[in-house]
Amino acid sequence: MEADIFWHSFGAVHSCAPVTLALHGFMGCGDDWRFLNAAERLLLCPDLPGHGHTRIDTVNAAAGMPEVAEALVAALHEHGHVPVSLIGYSMGGRIALYLATRHPQLFSCLVIISASPGLRTRTERRQRQEQDEALEQTLARIGDDTAAFEAFLRQWYCQPLFSTLSCQPVLFESLIQRRLENNPVALAPAARSMSVSAQPGLWEQLKRLDMPVLIITGERDNKYGQLAAEMVALLPDATHEIIPNASHAPHNEQPDLCSKVIGNFLRDRG
Repeated sequence: MEADIFWHSFGAVHSCAPVTLALHGFMGCGDDWRFLNAAERLLLCPDLPGHGHTRIDTVNAAAGMPEVAEALVAALHEHGHVPVSLIGYSMGGRIALYLATRHPQLFSCLVIISASPGLRTRTERRQRQEQDEALEQTLARIGDDTAAFEAFLRQWYCQPLFSTLSCQPVLFESLIQRRLENNPVALAPAARSMSVSAQPGLWEQLKRLDMPVLIITGERDNKYGQLAAEMVALLPDATHEIIPNASHAPHNEQPDLCSKVIGNFLRDRG
């Protein structure tokens, strides 16, 4: 299995510009990072397998975290973009943690938005695997039924995890329309292969990750706020920024504030 990756790039183009690798979340794409003010840096934002421009490739959509990480590292080396700063949201945040713990020499600093280092117990993993299998089957059944996919998306983003999204109707509708560009048949295997249930636990590795780390969570995202506090307690050099009036997608709900917080961190620590 190979990781099929399409690359977006934004921001500065001069050869001396610092480089940032930014990894989107489930059902997202590299274009999600346009909110960042990247005038002074080059943003490399891949469409991960099963997402964005790779949505037509349903075969390689099942690439797992090791294959995706290998492809990302190979691309960075190929283009001479190391070391770089690293950002990841949710699914992309877990990939970012995996990359940073496996290849710390390639990254100058790390920004994690609403993500965890993995599950801690076999029971948690087994329960999540059952949920992932059900999600994969649901997406596969949707196929090319646009109305069914829209109904799925509306239900997905009304989960308690995204509690504040529905309070912003314009943003909510815009997000639904953007996510409709995905292919459920490609998302189905990616939902399982890139799930937290399929990744190795990274909690112990956090103690040895000595690069500067910024963890961002939404004020209303209690689950990931608690996980962030536990991560900060283990990481040698980490801070936790809480974004007000936001839940699991703070960069969507408060893009200007998130851009400012991330930009300041990259400038000062990256």
